Amino acid sequence: MALLRASHPAKVCLVVVGDGPERGALEQRSAALGLSDSVLFAGQRANVAPYYGIADLFVLPSHSEGSPNVLLEAMAAGLPIVSTGVGGAVELVSDGDTALVVGCRDPRAMSLAIGRLLADPELARCLGTAARLASRLYGPEAYAASLVQIYQAVADSPLAGYGHYCP
Repeated sequence: MALLRASHPAKVCLVVVGDGPERGALEQRSAALGLSDSVLFAGQRANVAPYYGIADLFVLPSHSEGSPNVLLEAMAAGLPIVSTGVGGAVELVSDGDTALVVGCRDPRAMSLAIGRLLADPELARCLGTAARLASRLYGPEAYAASLVQIYQAVADSPLAGYGHYCP
């Protein structure tokens, strides 16, 4: 955020939604860098939809990830995304197609990618639209349809109905 604020002419505000053991340290670091006027720690929220609604873009700066639901939510909201290329995130987004993907623990690359989206509304719009469309591949309907296909394939198998035989 400090790098972005130093290089980007427009006023940028970061809203951190969620909570965890690092919150206190992040708040202290934010204050030490003089970012208190630009960083809001919203804490844990049961309903995050309003935050997606007011956001210009979504950033996932994770160092490690499983399958990040928050990324799917941001995609479904049609937000342009900057994400680190870690864990399950790289299975959900594609650099230049549905997001801008940067290396882990590279604040300069993260800042440049965020700045790029802020400076290029057309790129941001295109990535957001592509992310929304791609999110349909991972939604509940798609998941249910894939389970039905699996069950149907098992039911149609020549071995279906024979059970397991142990002599």
